[in-house]
Parts: sequence; C-alpha cells; structure tokens
Amino acid sequence: MTVTPLRALRPPLPAPATAPAVRRSGALRPGWPLVWMLVGFPLWWVLGISSFVGHVFAVVMVLEMVRMRRLRVPRGTGTWLLFLLWVVAGVIVLQVVAPHTVPETSMGRYLSWAYRFGWYASATVVLVYIGAVREHLTTTRIARAGAAMFLTIVAGGWLGILLPQLAFPSVLEMALPRGLTQVQFIEFLVHPEVVQDYAQAVTSHPRPSAPFSYANIWGLNFACFLPFFLHAWFGPDAGWRRRLALPVLALATVPGVLSLNRGMWIAVVAMAATVALRSAAHGRLRSVVALAAAVTVLAGVVLFSPLGALVQSRFDNPTSNDGRATLATLTVESVVEGSPVIGFGSTRDAVSSFYSIAGGTSPSCPLCTPPALGTQGQVWLVVYSQGVVGLVFYLSFLGLWLLRGLRLPSRTATLGVCVLVAQAVTLPFYDSIGISTVAALIAVGLIWRADDERRRAASRLRPDDEYTLGGYVGLVRRHALLLVLASVAGLGGGVAYQLAQGPQSVATVSIVVPRESELADVGREATLDTLAQLARDTQVTTAMAAAAEHPIDPDDLYVSADPNSRILNLRYAGSEPGAALAAIDAAGDTVLRLRGALLEDERKDAVAQFDARYTSGIAAISTVDGSLDQLKDAGDRTTLRVLDETRGVLLDKAGRAAGQGARAAVMPLEAGTVVRPPSVSVSRDAMVVSAGTGLFAGLLVGLLLARVRGLVGARIARVRDLSGAAEVPLLATLPDRSVTADGRTYVDHELAWAAAVDAVRLHSPATVLAVGEDPRALLVAELLDGYAHQNRRRESVHRLGSDDDVIVVATSSTRLGRLRRRVARLRRSNLDVVGVVLLQRRRPGWGARVRAAITPNRKELQWSPFPPKK
Repeated sequence: MTVTPLRALRPPLPAPATAPAVRRSGALRPGWPLVWMLVGFPLWWVLGISSFVGHVFAVVMVLEMVRMRRLRVPRGTGTWLLFLLWVVAGVIVLQVVAPHTVPETSMGRYLSWAYRFGWYASATVVLVYIGAVREHLTTTRIARAGAAMFLTIVAGGWLGILLPQLAFPSVLEMALPRGLTQVQFIEFLVHPEVVQDYAQAVTSHPRPSAPFSYANIWGLNFACFLPFFLHAWFGPDAGWRRRLALPVLALATVPGVLSLNRGMWIAVVAMAATVALRSAAHGRLRSVVALAAAVTVLAGVVLFSPLGALVQSRFDNPTSNDGRATLATLTVESVVEGSPVIGFGSTRDAVSSFYSIAGGTSPSCPLCTPPALGTQGQVWLVVYSQGVVGLVFYLSFLGLWLLRGLRLPSRTATLGVCVLVAQAVTLPFYDSIGISTVAALIAVGLIWRADDERRRAASRLRPDDEYTLGGYVGLVRRHALLLVLASVAGLGGGVAYQLAQGPQSVATVSIVVPRESELADVGREATLDTLAQLARDTQVTTAMAAAAEHPIDPDDLYVSADPNSRILNLRYAGSEPGAALAAIDAAGDTVLRLRGALLEDERKDAVAQFDARYTSGIAAISTVDGSLDQLKDAGDRTTLRVLDETRGVLLDKAGRAAGQGARAAVMPLEAGTVVRPPSVSVSRDAMVVSAGTGLFAGLLVGLLLARVRGLVGARIARVRDLSGAAEVPLLATLPDRSVTADGRTYVDHELAWAAAVDAVRLHSPATVLAVGEDPRALLVAELLDGYAHQNRRRESVHRLGSDDDVIVVATSSTRLGRLRRRVARLRRSNLDVVGVVLLQRRRPGWGARVRAAITPNRKELQWSPFPPKK
C-alpha cells in the first residue's frame, strides 16, 4: 500500500524569522546597525554623513536580512508600499512646470528627490529589521539607543547656546571638491552648523540647530526622541539612569525653550496629555499624579524664569503665521490645478513673494524670497510631491498604527503612540525628512510588537495572521500580467485624454513698465501689483478671445513679474500655437493700451492738481500782498520782513507748480515697452502629467484587482503549489470520477483511495470536512470521515495530530480564497488543519476536445483523392 508522504506541519504559533545563529558579542551583536545609527550620531555629524547615515545603515540591514527566509511585516504595510510607489511616480514629473512657480527646469530636483526617497526607504528597512531580529533587538535596547539620540540633540542645543559662532568643516566636506561643496544642497548635507542663521542670531539670540541644519528640524527630533528617553531613563529597566533623569530633563528644557519651536512645544504638551489620558483610562492614577506634578513644576520653572518672557513674546508675535498660511494655500492650489493624483515629485520655487508680485531677495531685504512650495510642513511636502493620493496613503498607514496603539495598554505601546502623536501634531509645521522619519517607523514597529504580544498572550496569534514581505512580492509576481495590462491601459487612457484635449501651446510676452517721475510727485506712480490687476481686466480677455476666435477664461491668463524689477510677464496656454500667439499678442497690446489710457487720465488729474496748487498759491500771494500794503504805513519792519519772506516762498511754490503742470501737460507718457516679444512653444508638461497619472492610476487599479483576485483566489486546478498557496499540506489526490453517487468507489481507482485512506488514518482520529457545498466533496468527506474513525487502535497507527485535527476536502473547481478562509476560520476556532484532500477533475485539453468533436462524424469528414468503389 502506498502512503502519500506528508510535509512538515506548521506550528500553531508563528516563529519569528531570524538569521542563522551566529555567535556575536559586544558591539556587533544582532541589531547593531540600528543602535549604531542612533548612538553614533555625533560622530556621523562631525564626519559630515549624518544627512544620509540612514541610507548607509539601511544597506547593512538589508545585507543581514538577505539570509532570512521569511520577513514579517506589520499590518497595513501594503499601504506604505503604495506610498513608496507614489514617491517613485514623482520622478516622471520632476521637470514639469507647476502653477504659481518659477517656469524653469532643474536637474537638482533629482538629487533632492533621491535624498527624500532614500530616507523613506531607509525607514522602511528599519521597520522590517525590527521585526526580523526582535529576539535580539529588544525594546529596551531600542529605547536606550533612542535616548542616546535625545542626549545628542540636547547637547547640540547647548552647543548652539554657548558657542553660536562655532563653525568648522566636516571631514567629508574637506574631502569633496570645492566646486561641489559650494552647491547649496550639497552644503546643506555635509556642512555642520550649531545655530540657524548666525547672522540674524547676532541681533536677537541664537536658535540652536545642532546636529541638524535648521532649528525646526531640531525641534521635531527633540519631540520624537523625548519618549525614548523617558522610557529608558524612567522605566523599570533604567537602573542608575533614573537618578540622573530629572537633571538631564531640566537641562533639556533650556534649549527646548530657546529654540522658539512652537510646534515642538505643542507636541510635548500633546504627548503629556496622551500619557495622562492613557494612564487614567487604565487605572494608573499614581502615574497621572506624578505626571501632573512634574508638568506643574516644569511649567513653574519656565514661567517664573527669564525663559517665561521669551515664551510669552514668541506667542505674542507670531511673525510666520501669515506666511505659512499663504504658502500652504499656494501649495494646495498649485497641486490641485496641476497634478492632483501624483503631485510634482519635489518642491518648487514660488514665482513671487507674498507681499508683492515682483518681490524677491535684495540687499535691503535678504530674506524676502519665500520658501519653496511644498515646504514648511510634512503634510504640504507629501501633498505637493506625491499628490492627494500619496497623502492618503501616508496618513492612512501612520493613522492606522496610531489608532491601534491607543487600544494597547503596554508601556511599549505608549512609547510608540507618543512618537506618532508628536508626528501628527507637527504635520502642518515641520518637514519630517531624516532621522525623524526613522523614529516614526520605529514607533510603528514597537506598537506592532506590543500588538503581537497581546495577541500571543490571548492565544489569538495564528499563522494565517502573518504578513510577510514575500507575500506582497508574490502578489505582484502572480498577477504580473494583470498589472502590466492595467498599467498599459491606464497609460493609454491618460495619453488619449490629453490628445483629446489637444497639444498645449504656451505663449508668453514680457513688458517693462517705466516709472512716471512727474506724475509720481502727486502720488500717481503705479506698482507692478496694480498693473497685474489691470492685466486681469475683462477688456484684456475679451481682446484675447477675439484674437484667438474662441472663449478665454480670465484665469487662463497667468501674470507674473521678474523679482525686483519693472518687468511684467504674461503667459497663456492654449491648444493651437497660432491662436495662443495671437491671444498673448492681443493681451500685451491691450494691457499697453489700457495702461496708456490710464496714464492719460492720470495726466489730467495731475495737471488739475498742479493747477490747483498754482491757483491756491497765487491766492495766498494776493492775501500776503494785501497785508503788506496795510502794514507799510505802520512801519513794523519785522512783520514786513516776515511777510516778504512768506511771499517769496509762496511765489516759489506757485512757480514750481506751474512748471510741473506745464511739463506734465506736454511730457510724453510711455505706457510700456515689450522687452521679450510674443513667443510660443509647445509644452509637453500636460502630456507628461496625464501619462504619469494614467500609468500609476492604472497600476493602482491593477493592484486592487490583484488583491481582490487574491482574496477570491483562482481555481485550485490552476494553482501550481497548493500547499504553499493555502499554507496547509496536500495529503492526497482523488480523481473526480472515483466515487459514485451511492458512495461506492471504482475498482480502477483503488490505489488512489488506499493512499487517501492511509493519509487520513495517519492523523486519526481526525474530523474530515468539505469546503463548500459540492455534492461529490460532501460525499468524499463523509466517506473519509468514516474511515478516520473506523480504526482507533493507537498501537497500529502513528498519530501526528491531536483530537482537534481537521482534514478538509476540496475540489479542483474550489476557489483558493475560499479554501484559505475556511482554513483560517477553523484555526481561529483553535482547530489544527493538518491537510487537504483534493478531489481532482481532469479537464480535457484542446486536442481531446477536437478529437471528441470529430470522432462521431469521422466517416463524414474522411476525404480521399480516389473515387469510391462501386
């Protein structure tokens, strides 16, 4: 009798995937890359590699995990991977000119994109690494490494306070060519700074930023790593650290206040409130009282010290609020108008400052250039770089784990929740790119651990609850054709939509507007902002529509100006090059004509004002003359001298007014001059955006379909590796026609039935159940269940299972998803599914079908070149 060999059964609880056992000690024990990344941050700062140290250690972590066969990932990782996919999508539109931005291209955008994507990818590797080496990289080790990072931040803050003038080149900066280090972005990466903008700090006070480049980044990391310090230095495993925790916390307060980071202050308050509410909800009233006392003492020390006045002054003078609000508004408008689905990949420079259309950096105002669109807040960076869809992916992943962590009572979960709360409240204020991104993903990993521990303690952690990195890779591999077809369809749809819209022809014209010196004396000089409003007059769009021979919306005419100049730029995008060129030419002519008419009106008003000045001056002179005539006989020479001097002054003013009026009446008034003649070029930006949007939208739809198909599953007959796909071993295979409706088995299938019965008895006593309502599957399950309980002699049967063993019977037409859901429900009921018996139905191939169709009519289809015999 032949017995089907059994595969090794999976344990009821998942064993974490670890690397092959390697004896290590000291600094290189498992988990050392993450610890070194955080603990050695001062060294990386001096070396000049702190801005991309995460990229370096992520490579090391990947090399360690390559040897691991199974890499677990937390729930929702697919959403985060979709966010990374959307970051990759941004490469397509990096050179697209976005609305409300400077119309230029820059190869440096690829460098900034790679920098940000590197940090996102590095944080993802850290998250997977935390799950891969969880036995070695304990929560205590992670918390202590994060506490060391917090101490580095505090030390950098004190360094900025005590030595704000400190400046030195990093080791990497000295090694790189000078021409490369003079690039602003490269200097930002490799040049150490202890305060932000020392030149401005000299006149006020320094804002510490070491070991980062900006004070806001310093404040964000201060808030993100503070929970690690509190967990490691105040927790039960603190040891000698607990005695020094309060003094260190007091020292950290000074740079925390002097940094003037209101977002960081709000984050600290939010984290304290979160801890208090969690402690109260879980009945830890002593923790609530201790926290309230600590916060009260700390607030008292700050308020009744010189730091209190600084805090009050900061809140009383919110100088950056209006600028941030305007920047956020322009950011959202630009991405919604230009590329709402995939964004623009990176930030863009704003076309003008917030206070003037021609504003910009100048010697008198070195800080007048506004920040780039997509900065001053992680939410604005993500929505501008990855679009609205990318922002949904980003917030969904972090929000999912924040909500999951709020339901967990453990201290580990509290640590992770506090970090995510700090990230959440600072989303509108700080850019979370760098080591703070790693802190956020570490927090997710810690909440993931706490959730697994809770489920393991409740005996609810089963193998079917595992999410693995290979599972996502397998999903893509199994449905590669579907994804390719969906992507191609989306790409074709985007291209077809843009072709239906027609090519976009961008026409531009630039006008220089001179100053009106004579008219300016009476306050009539116009700024470029008033001229920009003149360009939006309905007469301009009417003239454009007449020239282009189709309606034109006023918003289609884009008005900008060169910084710190009198040059006004008009830009219009149309479908036909000739029509666009005619429209922009008409716009320029109409603006000049309107400007000329306005100047004539202003000339009349100015002449009238000069005449009024002359008339009032002559009247005043006449009055003085009358007074002089009356006082001549009195002989008061002093009064006469004063009146005579007054008459001279009035006469001079009247003469000047008369001269100005005469010059204003005849002076030539130039409305403006075209310095850049009308030109038109075909823009491919709209096609690039439409094609990229269609491509990745189609890919997203394909992934959703693949996921749904994976849940439903293909028919088992089309699954090559049933054991691997269903995560349960295949015990035996029976032909579909091996049993009749009355339960009798065919003799020619006796060997297959013997193998199935032996496999079932090997796990006896086991319960045999059918998947679905197929009559043959129900009949086979009933027969095999009878065989399983027919012989209960333990001495003759080697039992591998237990009394809770279950064997399921499925047919080749059963959907894989249905089989997996059935197995999952049984396992959630604490039943061990030990195998599957497959009732296989052989479908004839195309050749057999053709032969079967031909066979009944073989004589009719036969043909011969010889005539039949009579």
